[in-house]
Amino acid sequence: LSHVNIQVAPFSGGSRAIADGSITMLRFPEAELTDMVYLEQHTGAVYLNKPAECLYYRNVLNRLVTEAPPPADTEAILQGILREI
Repeated sequence: LSHVNIQVAPFSGGSRAIADGSITMLRFPEAELTDMVYLEQHTGAVYLNKPAECLYYRNVLNRLVTEAPPPADTEAILQGILREI
């Protein structure tokens, strides 16, 4: 899809931006629905919707995007991983 970018951030890259697990930022087109953060954990999930919490995780995701190789490198990175297995 033209509106989707995929970036691969290798563990060896040294980024600690998401060391605690996966983060999903949920943004809705409806103005009355606020942004929400979904954090998947070992025994369940947490949904955060306070503005300060959302801002914190938006900054974490922005940091990860800037530290990861650009989307143009994703295919080559994934091909390299496939060759290793």
